[in-house]
Amino acid sequence: MFKEFDNYLSSQMSMDYWHNEASDIAEDMIDEFEMQDWEILINELPSKSIDYKKKLAYCINDNGNPCELSALMCMLDTDNDELLLICIGSLVYFLNTNNKKIFLENDVLLNKIDILMSSSNLVAHKVCENF
Repeated sequence: MFKEFDNYLSSQMSMDYWHNEASDIAEDMIDEFEMQDWEILINELPSKSIDYKKKLAYCINDNGNPCELSALMCMLDTDNDELLLICIGSLVYFLNTNNKKIFLENDVLLNKIDILMSSSNLVAHKVCENF
């Protein structure tokens, strides 16, 4: 399943198509992932483009698979504010008592949230505030 998903996310598509249809298709593909697919994805994630990572972060929700959270946490180490905001927006789905400690002990995440909160970007401020 990973190869099909990888080809899909790597393909060129308009943002309208991505938000209206493609993200749902990608979410359905992720739902079909097995542990091996997640392992390949997480191993290859550092070499993927920012656009690929944005798409991935956008379509990850908490479906009870710890690999989803791992993938999002891997993508937090970025200088790209848009990717960071998408990751933080997706992390909202993972807010629960089990994960609270993970978030509170993640200095990278907390520092980046502080920086975004102090920026003049209202969208960034709101996303971080919601988190």
